Amino acid sequence: MANSLKVLFWLHRTKTNKEGLAPLILRLSYQKIKVEKATGYYVNANEWNIPKQRLKGNSMVNNQINEWLTETVSKISLLTMTNSRIGNIHLPSIMEKLFAEIKEEPGLLKVIRRHNDQLQLRVGKDYSYSTYEKYLFTYDKVKSFILNVLKKKDVLLRYLTVKFIMDFDHYLKVNENNQHNTAVKYCINLKRVINVAVLEGLINHNPFNSHKRVYKDTTILETAKLFSTRMIYQISLVPENCGN
Repeated sequence: MANSLKVLFWLHRTKTNKEGLAPLILRLSYQKIKVEKATGYYVNANEWNIPKQRLKGNSMVNNQINEWLTETVSKISLLTMTNSRIGNIHLPSIMEKLFAEIKEEPGLLKVIRRHNDQLQLRVGKDYSYSTYEKYLFTYDKVKSFILNVLKKKDVLLRYLTVKFIMDFDHYLKVNENNQHNTAVKYCINLKRVINVAVLEGLINHNPFNSHKRVYKDTTILETAKLFSTRMIYQISLVPENCGN
């Protein structure tokens, strides 16, 4: 056992922030040598299962962190095997390689901002200002959803699922009081940004593709309202004694 690498995730409770969340720390141990690094995640201590080293509950945030923990353990195993083949397990090197990939992984809000910055450069050339502006509004809506509903600053692209955009659509209608067509517009804009991210190789596929929403045709409804208004007007013009 002394020659096996041990992985431990633990909470640094003495550094709990104002929101009551403690930083999640990763510790690697091998032959009495230990290295530690903050994962960048802050979690609720009451939701942390110490024996399982996982978060309790099925919230979107907790599921995302648990997925990251599982993936990280798998990466550590692969890095350990690679180090073992060359006859030397160097913990600092494993930790450095482990987090080097994570630092480069983009978040959704960052991707939208970069998309909008590039779009702004093309205003007056092949895009109008109104097109650029609608993506600015989309960014504000997504940011508000992530902050107020998910309670996060951003969401990594690999954690995006169809449930994310379904919840976003619900948030627009319930919390933002947006009409159906307005909510559809923001969802379509978000899907287009992710399509660009796919083309850039930032994510393998668009997880929002299965979310199908279409604009409602308001022409028939407006025509019906106009016809109804005309009928009421015509009836009001009929003399009271007509037909007597």
